[in-house]
Amino acid sequence: MKRAMPWVVAVLVAASLFVAMGRAPAVAVAMAPTADAAMAETPRSLFERVFMPAGADAPVFVTGLENLPRSLEGTDVDGALEADADGHLKITNAVRRTFDYFLSALGEEPLDTIVARLRAYIRAQLPATAAAEAEQLLADYLAYRQALADVDAATAPSADGQLDLEVIRARMAQVADLRAQFLSPEEAGAFYADEDRMDRYMLERVAILQQQDMDAAVRAGQLAALEQQLPAHLRETSHVFTQYQNLEALTADWRRDNGTPGELRQIRENLLGPEAADRLQALGHERAVWDRRMEDWLRERAGILAASGLGEADRQRQLDALRTSRFSEAEVLRVHGLERLADGTAPP
Repeated sequence: MKRAMPWVVAVLVAASLFVAMGRAPAVAVAMAPTADAAMAETPRSLFERVFMPAGADAPVFVTGLENLPRSLEGTDVDGALEADADGHLKITNAVRRTFDYFLSALGEEPLDTIVARLRAYIRAQLPATAAAEAEQLLADYLAYRQALADVDAATAPSADGQLDLEVIRARMAQVADLRAQFLSPEEAGAFYADEDRMDRYMLERVAILQQQDMDAAVRAGQLAALEQQLPAHLRETSHVFTQYQNLEALTADWRRDNGTPGELRQIRENLLGPEAADRLQALGHERAVWDRRMEDWLRERAGILAASGLGEADRQRQLDALRTSRFSEAEVLRVHGLERLADGTAPP
């Protein structure tokens, strides 16, 4: 099952992308998940949904997996519920993933039905003590989600097109305080520790990228050092994506400042290491050589197309012969595409 990106991470990923592209989003950026209408209840009413007896017309589940809504059909539960040796619930991120798996069907099923499913699933998976603890945690988690949805959750870029990072930091602190009202430190840590680490990383990453008065090569080194502070499992999941965006952003700054080839090399080396910088430099050289070849060919081709005294068939034979003499068989298909692009006849 795919899971939604944490909200702060989503904001900061978007923010870093806009920084890299050199422009601000056209609309305000959402800073917290929008609650489904079914979640618009007080914490007390959510508590009652979990612990009060179901009504006579409520669906009855044995395992919670009967007649799953369409979006969950053919999927496995994304999570796990386990008891320790003493029969108590193990507090892990897999518990939250289990809750979220069923709650992802909000809209397809009413909250009453989803809670009934979860209660049945919990009781089918756990011994009595652990099941009671899991149901209590579910009630607390639903109450937290509702409280979070009630938080005013929108911000906009500042006048210079950048997000106000202090506003985001304040929002993160507000969310942390809210969690403490509904979840124990152990529960909050198990549910959100990795997301919090990524949120802080993305926040500091954007802060570095926004330091336009700092040399791009210095920022490249800071970004690389910042990434190394992440735990290995988070670094692996974010590495390719963030490195690409970091490189794009810093290269755009280098172009804007009319930087030298040596400065570009230093940016790449500080960010990616010397071997990757070598590969990028070689690739850049290959691209430059190709671009020159294509420029020469398109200029020669344009001259032939404009020449008088040649019939269409003769002109095409001459172009085909010259094309195959200048490009390999593997390159010819690409050349044809670039010719159509130059002629304005490439498909949209």
